[in-house]
Amino acid sequence: MLGAPIGAEGLGVDPDMTNPDVAQLTIERVHHSHAVVSRVVGELDLASASSLRDELNDLVRAGSPVVVDLDGVSFMDSTGLSVMVAGFSRFKERGLDFVLSRPQAQVLRVLEISGLDRVLTICDSENDALERLASSADPGS
Repeated sequence: MLGAPIGAEGLGVDPDMTNPDVAQLTIERVHHSHAVVSRVVGELDLASASSLRDELNDLVRAGSPVVVDLDGVSFMDSTGLSVMVAGFSRFKERGLDFVLSRPQAQVLRVLEISGLDRVLTICDSENDALERLASSADPGS
């Protein structure tokens, strides 16, 4: 279920054994006229990445250009990077735009170290990302 935290239940662990240190990730999906914004909050790592992977798979199947808003992501590891690369590739294969917005400094640093900042479109704000997608959707502008 979108918007629900991924915790022990999402990992196949007995919920009664929930560890408060297990990272949780929530995703809020917001529809706009020319794109969908997926607002991600939490830590994007091995324990939670499947939630974002599922979200991106749903959106690519629906044919929706996407803005992945990372403002609420406090940590991203190599699994999170892998989800970004795979998502970008799937969207590109379908001719759909894939844009990141508002990564926090520590997440942006991971994107820079990996070189993904030179491959992925990263915008400073959600509005900038939406405007970029609107202009690419309307070639006459």
